[in-house]
Amino acid sequence: MKQTAGLLVFEGHLFDVRSGRVILRKAYDSTPDGDRYLMHRFADDLVLQLTGEAGVAQSEIAFLNGTGGGKKELIIMDYDGHAPRQVTSERSILLTPVWSPDGKGVTYTSYSAGNPDLYHLDLASGKKLLLSAKPGLNASPAWSPDGKRLALVLSRDGNSEIYTMEAGGKNAKKLTDSPGINTSPSWSPSGREIVFTSDREGSPQIYVMDVSGKGVRRLTRGTNYADLAVWSPRGDRIALSMRKQGFFDIFVLDMKSGELFQLTSRAGNNEHPSWSPDGRHIVFSSTRSGGPDIYVMHMDGSGIRRLTYTRRATSPVWSPRAVSSEHALKGVPDKPSDRKGGMAASR
Repeated sequence: MKQTAGLLVFEGHLFDVRSGRVILRKAYDSTPDGDRYLMHRFADDLVLQLTGEAGVAQSEIAFLNGTGGGKKELIIMDYDGHAPRQVTSERSILLTPVWSPDGKGVTYTSYSAGNPDLYHLDLASGKKLLLSAKPGLNASPAWSPDGKRLALVLSRDGNSEIYTMEAGGKNAKKLTDSPGINTSPSWSPSGREIVFTSDREGSPQIYVMDVSGKGVRRLTRGTNYADLAVWSPRGDRIALSMRKQGFFDIFVLDMKSGELFQLTSRAGNNEHPSWSPDGRHIVFSSTRSGGPDIYVMHMDGSGIRRLTYTRRATSPVWSPRAVSSEHALKGVPDKPSDRKGGMAASR
């Protein structure tokens, strides 16, 4: 690695030790403070070369961090917990963040104008766009895979129901119409189905329906509380939070066999699962160390690692793809990073 004409230049090589053959040789350049960015690019190229699948080293994780009095702000950090930065200054209650499919923005609910309205934040420009401000709740956004439509929860008719609307916020279409609460939609990678939470049969359970709102069927049983289901990018599994024996834990439901696998076990409350772009990892919030923080694990529940140390971090969402170089190099942490790699606790 060297500096040339004001740029940091790195050349990476991958050799086959037995044959001596060069498998990968590639040069990268960035601004002088972009050493981590260069390593992430090289790591993703290595994974792609060796496995044929894109890596996650250039992806990011967004989450909400409490600032006191119930108020929260949106934070974005690298996939490994480094370089957290605050991207909102709402001084209000924020809920249910989600990335846009292109990885260039985050959609979330904010009470900053009094009503729980839905906004989209463009991360490059910092511009905030109002998407939905109907009376009552405008929350739990979920983008369709092609980015053309948005599923969300509206309570404008008195009950929380799931709707879809165009990306710009127009032409809302009601999908559910049942007693009780309907919330937390998540699109299948094919764009043909939506999984969601409903207590229409007495307790919150996970259901799936066609994008038309038809063909509703229940997916979870054997618990009195299941919520926050999210579809794997591969489309074969759904991660969710389920309460058993007084604790919320992360489970994965195999959509083909219907078998349910428990990934966390009675280590505080574990909620808000979100898949990595390659479907190999899950990020989630947990109170296992006291207040809520962000953790990551492999898709089988192994290798759990803590990413933040604020005891106020919730609602993590993993970006769907690598961020751009301009985005990756923007901003600095609002708080010093913990030496273990995560966001430090505020004092």
